[in-house]
Amino acid sequence: MRHIHELFLVVAFLAGCAGVVCFALLSWLRYWRWRRREKRSVKDGLTPRPGPSPVVRWTLTGLTLAGLGCLGWGFLFEPAYPRLERLVLAVPGLSAPLRLVQLSDLHLDGREERLARALALVEEAAPDLIALTGDYLNDEKDQPVLERLGERLVAIAGEGAVFAVGGNFDGAIGDGGSLDTLSRAGVQVLDGTGVVFTRRDAALQVFGMRHTFDYFDCDEWLPQLAAQVQPGVPAILLYHEPSLAESPGAEAFALQICGHTHGGQVRLPFIGALLTLARHGRRYQAGLYALAPGRHLYINRGLGLEPAPAPQVRFLCPPEVTLLELVPAAND
Repeated sequence: MRHIHELFLVVAFLAGCAGVVCFALLSWLRYWRWRRREKRSVKDGLTPRPGPSPVVRWTLTGLTLAGLGCLGWGFLFEPAYPRLERLVLAVPGLSAPLRLVQLSDLHLDGREERLARALALVEEAAPDLIALTGDYLNDEKDQPVLERLGERLVAIAGEGAVFAVGGNFDGAIGDGGSLDTLSRAGVQVLDGTGVVFTRRDAALQVFGMRHTFDYFDCDEWLPQLAAQVQPGVPAILLYHEPSLAESPGAEAFALQICGHTHGGQVRLPFIGALLTLARHGRRYQAGLYALAPGRHLYINRGLGLEPAPAPQVRFLCPPEVTLLELVPAAND
């Protein structure tokens, strides 16, 4: 029942799309039948019946071309070209600026062109630290690709500067899956733990927790993790899903970084995401949310797509590499 309103939106959207397609097909069918009758009437020396007006014909043509263009854009172009999103965020207690890059929901599936473009954006961002927030593989055969990616990210940001947590596709540490692959590459996998990251004059506590759809469990784990936060040094939380935004213990973290929603993959003007499959539904879709003074949540739209039969489409929701420029708060 949690996602019934999202499913209603999806059904309404699909029904609307089906209605437009049926209208276009029937209109074209009527037009071509009229054309055949017109030719037959001229051949027989009869006066042809009036056909569709030029306005109707041009409108129908425009709708058809626009629909084909949207399909081509959503299936072929937009999913292949990630965008670098840059935000400047004031963090209370931070002593010097830090550049944090986030990657999420890679869903590696053998198509490496998108990954290569994303890595170029990561290098362009020149990060001090990198956060990976889950869902790395669609197919276990791509573990070597993931390991090379981890090594490349460590080479970009430096040893001890790349952190990861697991998503709902990733299993657990020690099962030989993607988290172990990242660990072999030199990435620090956080599972109910945290570290103090320092770079130049800045210090930041980085915590992470394994993902679960059992929200009672994660609401119990978060206060335990929050108890490990040291006073005087700002803390951030890496978690796969935005399900902890309103949970007890969230107040210990100046910033929560997550993914999972893919931004909805298909976003409509004035409506936004149709489907997030997250705990709080469409309340937290993508981008930056202010939870309280000095506390924020950021949701990455993700880089890849879940495997078929999930739709291999993005529309008004391009894949993302995030650069968060963390700066000291003005009143510190």
